[in-house]
Amino acid sequence: MTSPQIKTFKVEELHFDYKNPRLAEFAADSRATDEDILKLLWETMAVDEIVLSIAASGFFPHEQLIVTEENINGTPKLIVVEGNRRLAAVKAILKPHLVEHLINSDAVQGVRDEIKQSLRELPAIRVASREDAWKFIGFKHISGAAKWGSYAKAQYISQIHEEFEIPLKDIARQIGDTNQTVLKMYQG
Repeated sequence: MTSPQIKTFKVEELHFDYKNPRLAEFAADSRATDEDILKLLWETMAVDEIVLSIAASGFFPHEQLIVTEENINGTPKLIVVEGNRRLAAVKAILKPHLVEHLINSDAVQGVRDEIKQSLRELPAIRVASREDAWKFIGFKHISGAAKWGSYAKAQYISQIHEEFEIPLKDIARQIGDTNQTVLKMYQG
């Protein structure tokens, strides 16, 4: 198996993942537009903090997005399955009017032009399907440093188990769960 290659994609080609487990409690579905999801992420997930980081230091190339192509309402789109908050921050910086009436929208003001220019394309790993990315995403957000809330974790475990028919013990092993957390969250 070859290592995935990091490529760059134009920001306007990248779309939010309405199936993102963080959005499950907000009932996002395929009818949600990118603007709807951007506003939801902005209002509930501290995207302004990421904006401030990018404004100060640029987009960290080692924090590449993970994308896959999916048909959404009959149209093929590049969906960001990992990195929706970072994508929201970039889209807000490039188009501040999308968040101008939201709380903390002043974070997008004053971003230097050279930073904005560097954000026109973002580094990403393109995978053939969500299934190709689940192990990394599961470790990062369930066991790793960027943990999701309990509901998002349970939603993700359920998705992986049911959509890809991955046994719960295999999910637990892959993400380094030694305390039966995966089983407990799935049962919950």
